Amino acid sequence: MRFTYAHEIGHWMMHKKEIQACAFRNPEDWIHFREDFLEDDLNWFEHHAYEFAGRLLVPRESLINEIDALGDKIRRFRTMAKGDEEGLIDAVSRVICRKYKVSHAVIAKRIRNERIKI
Repeated sequence: MRFTYAHEIGHWMMHKKEIQACAFRNPEDWIHFREDFLEDDLNWFEHHAYEFAGRLLVPRESLINEIDALGDKIRRFRTMAKGDEEGLIDAVSRVICRKYKVSHAVIAKRIRNERIKI
């Protein structure tokens, strides 16, 4: 839920003018708006909101510090992963996500987007 709220706040913070210009009068207006939205434009808006939420809830430097603190555990995970980098990211994300109170998918995406070496 925290990520969802941060994501929607991101839309409001970054796309406020676009949202206000829509002036939906009823749910049908919203449905028509979504149906007419070009896929590339929608992806652009969503990407911004996802990045906003991720950076707000899981700051890069803090994430790096958490990863560094898991040094021994990561070495064990790496041995078990046998070269499966995605499996390693998934395992590390499942441990770290508790600290930030977000899903492991959010942590995995932050690691990938920030190109953090594990």
